[in-house]
Amino acid sequence: MSYRVYARKFRPQNFDEVVGQPHITTTLKNAILMDKLAHAYLFAGPRGTGKTSTARIFAMALNCKNGPTSEPCNKCPSCNEIKNGMNLDLIEIDGASNRRIEDIRNLRENVKFQPTSGKFKIYIIDEAHMLTDEAFNALLKTLEEPPPHVKIILATTLPHKVPATIISRCQRFDFRKIPVKEIITKLKSIAAREHLNINEDALFEIVKISEGSMRDAESVLEQVGIFSDGKIKFEDVTAVLGIVPQDIIFNITESFIDKDSKKALSFISNLINEGKDVSQFVTALVAHFRNILIARIVNKDSISSLIEASKEQLDLIVKQSLSFSAQDIFYIINVLLHTQELIRRHQYDRIILEVTMVKLTQRENLVALDELLDRLSSLTSEKTQAASEVKNNNEKKAVSGQVKNEENLSPPKGPSLKEKDGKGPINLEAIKSCWGELIEILKDEKMSVATLMLDAKIIGSEDSFLIIGVPDGLTFHKESLERAENKKLIEEILSRLAGQSLKITFTTYIRDAADTAVIEETEEGVSEDTEVGLPQKEEFMEEPSKEEGSRDDSILKLTLKLFGGKVVEKDKEMEKGR
Repeated sequence: MSYRVYARKFRPQNFDEVVGQPHITTTLKNAILMDKLAHAYLFAGPRGTGKTSTARIFAMALNCKNGPTSEPCNKCPSCNEIKNGMNLDLIEIDGASNRRIEDIRNLRENVKFQPTSGKFKIYIIDEAHMLTDEAFNALLKTLEEPPPHVKIILATTLPHKVPATIISRCQRFDFRKIPVKEIITKLKSIAAREHLNINEDALFEIVKISEGSMRDAESVLEQVGIFSDGKIKFEDVTAVLGIVPQDIIFNITESFIDKDSKKALSFISNLINEGKDVSQFVTALVAHFRNILIARIVNKDSISSLIEASKEQLDLIVKQSLSFSAQDIFYIINVLLHTQELIRRHQYDRIILEVTMVKLTQRENLVALDELLDRLSSLTSEKTQAASEVKNNNEKKAVSGQVKNEENLSPPKGPSLKEKDGKGPINLEAIKSCWGELIEILKDEKMSVATLMLDAKIIGSEDSFLIIGVPDGLTFHKESLERAENKKLIEEILSRLAGQSLKITFTTYIRDAADTAVIEETEEGVSEDTEVGLPQKEEFMEEPSKEEGSRDDSILKLTLKLFGGKVVEKDKEMEKGR
């Protein structure tokens, strides 16, 4: 007898042998027993899950000499002919190669003829989604009202491509991916019958590759069995299929934990030199970090049911998961998924992968989102309290748009100002007079700081500590000015201009009408009252008043002074251009 591949040799011969689809086989058996057979069926599901095999078993059950029966005998001429593909009453049509309207018209003509020996004429149309729209339309009437002796079974891996008008005329059965444990049980049975010695790691790797397809798992087992001469090890599976060994995945993950870029790049170099597929490696790494995420967040007793791995691999996954936070894992998976997309679109797969490895090994530890929210809430509360205190004080001190310095001004939260080093009381008038010069010097030293200081003003002082206010709501301005290098630069320039050692701190203040309306330009530069007021939303909708026009002119002058520009009349320039 000629050699038969495992997928054909170990094909199920009755409903009980169909693996992983009890919801379908039980329904079909009950339909036969209760004599409630439909005229058309749609079998939908992933590849290798038993759609065609179930359709043939159903055909045997209907045309068995004892049938219709839920348990075909597998011995009568009809059963044997169906098993060997020689029964004239079972017509299998490949939807990919018989997709034209003429092929379906032939079917419509032939269904009227009685079966040759069995009770039913059964049509199985495989990959039915490949039929053309015209062919589906020609099939509609036959599907809806076939002759009593005809049963039609459509099988497809892409049910969404089958028109709704077709689906509505069929009983639909959805085949599921076969569970890992059931594939393992079947493979062990095949290995025993074929005298194959296979270890657990190799078995799990075959199941992982099959992705729920029994046919794929049987084919891989057969291929690796031939390669290894009957003694199958994990290394044989990776060698035959060209997949990345699991120990490499664990080692790469260790390099992420150790933040060792050199180690990660070395592994990548070895993989590429061995001819491993880069895209397949990234996919395997994504799957591994999915497992790490599961191990990080679920109960230890539930891990084995959610992760497809041997006991040794599970222990390593759990161990590595302890080195990552959930946020770390989310970040790594997102980066890897982005890398997959880049590799798919570009040809520089090695460079893309190496950049990813460096990025992941040199990442900073991520702070949990809830912790960030707690910090933000705390900062917002402190800021609101400080702004309220400053506002109350400013209301008492506001005279002609200027805030006078008073001894009871509440300093910003933090270390006591008296602990700061400085010599003698601050001469506020001297600082006010050199404020414009401060802005000019900052323009040359660091333009970004000069721009931020335009919104700042002198609030007051305590001993030798100068308090500079930033309008409430300009959080970015305040945080930028408080950076060590920016703060130090302002202190050095002010100390030089004022002739005394100064320390500064920043706080917030609430703008009032005087602040936003008064903009003055003095001979010394920009005074402490030069506060750029932004127009309210409603002002954009109205014609500017004289006061607003004056303010706009002041803003223009201030902008020109800051950037060293000049006003050029458009018409004159155009005339010059001519």
